[in-house]
Amino acid sequence: MNDLFAPTNLYFHLNKTSSLSSNPTNPINLNTIQINTALDLPLFLILADSHAKYFPPVITTSSYKLITKAISGLQWVNQSNTQLCATSIIIASSMSSLLSSCSGVFFLIGTNSIRNNSASEVIAQVDNLIDLIRSHHTHLKHQTDISISSVFPCLKPSFLFSSISTLLSNINNYNTLLNDLATRKNFTVVDLPITVDQLNHDGMHIHINHLPYLWSIIQQYFDILVYQKTTKPSLSHSRSRKAIARRNKRRHEKQKKRQAIQTVTRPIARIWKLQDLKTYLKYKNIKYGRLPEIRRHQLCIQFNNQLHQQHAEQILNFTDFDEQSYYNWISHEHS
Repeated sequence: MNDLFAPTNLYFHLNKTSSLSSNPTNPINLNTIQINTALDLPLFLILADSHAKYFPPVITTSSYKLITKAISGLQWVNQSNTQLCATSIIIASSMSSLLSSCSGVFFLIGTNSIRNNSASEVIAQVDNLIDLIRSHHTHLKHQTDISISSVFPCLKPSFLFSSISTLLSNINNYNTLLNDLATRKNFTVVDLPITVDQLNHDGMHIHINHLPYLWSIIQQYFDILVYQKTTKPSLSHSRSRKAIARRNKRRHEKQKKRQAIQTVTRPIARIWKLQDLKTYLKYKNIKYGRLPEIRRHQLCIQFNNQLHQQHAEQILNFTDFDEQSYYNWISHEHS
């Protein structure tokens, strides 16, 4: 990717958003990566394209250490340039040494690949990479040991996808296939709630104002991941079926209460059909939990996750579901 913004104070701005982080060290070189020296802290790696270029290269929190290696233009596979090929980088001696001491790896890769290849081709590349990693690093065998982000919207057409609509369709297909692959290969897909409204003017990179938001989401993911890894495993397998049913019922009731609280409400015109509404929310990358029946022209969108609710509150205007917006959306869908 061609980076169109390079603020000198962005590292500082990102660091202010992570209260547990220490000051970042100098940028990492693949040939001089330092192995984890903090005896009691698990080490995690982020391998990313330029979306993570301004993330702190190294942070140490009270519960883990996180290294970010960001390479502009990085793809899952690049046959003409091994320095932009995640598969080649993973098997390099310095990276292999780092992974051998990591508790997990997070891939923020996909935009460059999906602009230049079909979704099925890219998924095959990811499939091969998962096998490659686990053949060399057998300790990364659990679902949360390998995490891959979904690809958020991109409005920059390419030679293969000459229109925005075909490119977005390819991205949606990729994200669907990625979730299917995660089920088969036992890794985690992390949905990043970035929308077209948060992109830079080039239509591909995230606007500088929203980079701290992206960083905070990823760091919260690691906070939760480490917490779950360090707590005792569930003993649900030894419980009776009735006990499991009671527990699941309580969880369901708690989820309903949480959804009732975590709600975004917007006025909506009668003309909006349910399928068009769902398609529009998907286009806006709104990760909702439930859509209750519309009453008195009020659309209530319920969420399981507070971050997703906050994201929707920021993105959705109060005129997004009026009659004119509906016709604009239908026109966009058929353009």
